[in-house]
Parts: sequence; C-alpha cells; structure tokens
Amino acid sequence: MVLLTLVGVSVVGNTSNEEKMARNFRDRDVAFSAAEAALRDAELRLNGSWRWPYQPLDINSYDSSCTNGLCDSYLTQVGGAAVDLTDFFASSALTSTSVIGTTTGSPTIQGVVTQPRYRIEVVNTGFGDRSNASGVKAFRITAQARGRIASTRVVLQEIYLPADSVN
Repeated sequence: MVLLTLVGVSVVGNTSNEEKMARNFRDRDVAFSAAEAALRDAELRLNGSWRWPYQPLDINSYDSSCTNGLCDSYLTQVGGAAVDLTDFFASSALTSTSVIGTTTGSPTIQGVVTQPRYRIEVVNTGFGDRSNASGVKAFRITAQARGRIASTRVVLQEIYLPADSVN
C-alpha cells in the first residue's frame, strides 16, 4: 500500500511539473508572437503603408533623446546601455523612449499582460550617411514583449531596409 502511494505521488508530481513546463513554453510562444507583431508594426510605421497616402517617417524625426521611440544611433547610444538589454517595461525614463506596438492602428494583442513595445534606430550602413542622398538608410528595430505573466520577456531585433533604399 505504501509503495502504491509513493508511485501515485510521484506520478502526480511529474504531471504537475510537465504542466508547468508546458505553461512556460506556451507563455514564451505568446510573448514571441507579440514581439513579432511589434516588429511588423514598426516596419509599417517606417514605410508609412498603414495609411493612405503613404507617409514614411521623416529621417529628421530621429534624435538622441529617442522621442517617440525614434533613435539616432549616429548621435548617441540610448541611455548608455545596449538597446536589447534595456527593459522597455521598467518604470524609468527610458520607457518613454519606446513605443507601444500599436501605433499603426492595428488591433491590440490579446493574451499578453502588456502590449509589446519597440524602438527604431537609424544605423550606419557604411554605404553613406544621412546627408548623402545616395546612401542606404537602414533601421534597427528592437521589439520587446511580455507573455501572459510579467516575468516572461522576449526581445527581438532586426535590421530593416525599406524597399526604396535597396538598389
């Protein structure tokens, strides 16, 4: 009887651990999907294709203070820390330099504790600078998202070349 009780307790413990692991994997997937959606939202914002007529972001909108999440990495590194290490959800002045990822009027993402946030930076491509009209403009988009619980955080980053920049 004791042996059967021990086996039963062991099975219940294993099942409980497997459920926790599945829940964590699911939460990470939700956060990853939300971060992907924020990246796509930022791309739409960059090329202006979310409204008619198209109005791409003006290159002069980017500055060292990252107003509205638009940063100029030519001028300074944001907050003295790498942007992918900065917590966009922390209660600090740096959170005002990221944008809630629904600026294009896209619907809010369901199932997350907070909406994803992103930051767009102009980056030096080595093909020219901003003053050179023939230079290629590249943008680094960093998106952060949380899952269904606040402790799950996913950071995604991409370099985006708008279609009109590619020869």
